[in-house]
Amino acid sequence: MVDLLDDIQTRGLSALRDIVAENREETLHLEFKTLSDQSGTSVTKDDRRTIARAICGMSNAEGGLLLVGIETKTVDQVDVGVDLRPVADIDAFRNRIVGWLPDCLSPQHVTISVHVIQDAGSRGYLAIQIPASDLRPHMSNVHHQYFRRGSSGTRVMEHGEVRDLMLAPREGVLRLGYRFAHSMTAPQHRYKFDFILSLENAGKVAVRAPYMKVVGDARCQRFADVHTLRRHPDGAVGIYLNRDMLIHVDDQISVGKIPSGLQISGYDDVPIAKLLTIIGGRETTPNFRVGHSPNSATDELINIEVSYGAENAKTVVERIALNKADMIDLMSKALSKQ
Repeated sequence: MVDLLDDIQTRGLSALRDIVAENREETLHLEFKTLSDQSGTSVTKDDRRTIARAICGMSNAEGGLLLVGIETKTVDQVDVGVDLRPVADIDAFRNRIVGWLPDCLSPQHVTISVHVIQDAGSRGYLAIQIPASDLRPHMSNVHHQYFRRGSSGTRVMEHGEVRDLMLAPREGVLRLGYRFAHSMTAPQHRYKFDFILSLENAGKVAVRAPYMKVVGDARCQRFADVHTLRRHPDGAVGIYLNRDMLIHVDDQISVGKIPSGLQISGYDDVPIAKLLTIIGGRETTPNFRVGHSPNSATDELINIEVSYGAENAKTVVERIALNKADMIDLMSKALSKQ
């Protein structure tokens, strides 16, 4: 439904007119509603019940888009959009809906967003986007019931369904990060850099026993001694954290590191600020190379495939391919934090 919302936000009223002209069907992810009071100056009890049921149903399923201001009729046992019925004061109505949403569901579904599609004057329509929720099941506080959206409409959930959702393991969401960390050796003032791979918890529940597998660079090492490292016959490197290791919400942990080969030397007693100016190319080219072999004819760049996940987070695969300019930029950022 993101694509449909994008289309509606881009084309506005024309997109809604197409929906009714084509008699677009309601689906698992799309629902149309009209209001008993189209003035927009208040939200009636019936309209609260109508909207709460739809929002609750999609929150407990796969999410979707609720369009308010489209009339439907049933054709071959399927509801289709047939006419536009705009709200007279759409901005006032949106404000009332946004203010009411925190009280609509229990627990709250805070990622719901409300968008206005303007018609003539102050008239318009609402597009309410309901993302899939990590906090299911949600109860409609208006009805004191649980609803779920299905292919044939929205229905009351059975007790067993509610229980299963409550007891289901919560799935976490991980995000891959990377940076450079540096060290310095004296007296040469040689800066060396490690490429650090980290995992961030981007979801709403703690992530348990995260892991990472790196393909394409056998130099990869574990970041800390408490991590378990396994080298696979195909050259891949696996790094595993114990089951009692958690990444809490909005937290991150460094998992692996690769000696980048990037180093700077020959700048004894040069302040960091001055060194950054040199690296930026505003003065003489710095004495750096990317590689471990002094006689290497080519740079040894970062080009790896990383798969990562956890006991309660699905596996994601990403490729990181950095050119020399990318690596120098990361190097500069690492130095600037000193």
